[in-house]
Amino acid sequence: QDNPYGGYLVGLDHRLKGEDRLKEKIVDRMGVKVDASPADAARTINDAVRYTFCFGNDEYVRGHGDVRQRLELAGYKMTYSENHWLDDPQYKGINSRWETPGGGRFELQFHTQESFYAKEQLTHRSYNRLRSPDTSWDELPELEAYQCTVSGALPEPAGIAAIPRREERI
Repeated sequence: QDNPYGGYLVGLDHRLKGEDRLKEKIVDRMGVKVDASPADAARTINDAVRYTFCFGNDEYVRGHGDVRQRLELAGYKMTYSENHWLDDPQYKGINSRWETPGGGRFELQFHTQESFYAKEQLTHRSYNRLRSPDTSWDELPELEAYQCTVSGALPEPAGIAAIPRREERI
């Protein structure tokens, strides 16, 4: 957490995906590829381990660049990144996936204090309802509208367009 842009890690008690949600994801992935084993399916899950960095609106872009540079200099490889600030009406933040020098994988999210609060406190239940098979078709538009309202009210970090919308590396 020693960085010149005031960034700090948040949500550390959620850095490991819950066992039940991990099992759901493995079953979902096995359903996509009929002959996939549970181990094969588990290897496709990119967010079993996840971290979140928070920065202020004015430091967000430079803080993101600093963390990324430090990880890359330490031998970590970014395999995917998506800047949801640019065109996602229901969620604001940057989600990236990383590989450690030893081959481990983790997700790293970047938020402002406001976008993290929105994700954790305001929209988490509606997000869960949106992906639940028990949610009725009639409820979906209301949940999506709520997500859009909350996300639309968040102040954008200064210079956010400088971070590409999507990057993938294999």
